[in-house]
Amino acid sequence: MTNEEREIAWREQFLDDMQKVGIKPYYRQRYEPALHIPVPKHDPYAELEER
Repeated sequence: MTNEEREIAWREQFLDDMQKVGIKPYYRQRYEPALHIPVPKHDPYAELEER
């Protein structure tokens, strides 16, 4: 198993785990209102998008 294959396998496992817990990675979907996840008052990504 090369490093690249290991990296891909790890990433897929990570995304599966995230979905089971109900947390969506940033690049799939930005903050989704959820009762168990507090949305930060200061959104660091908002500043970048305003420019």
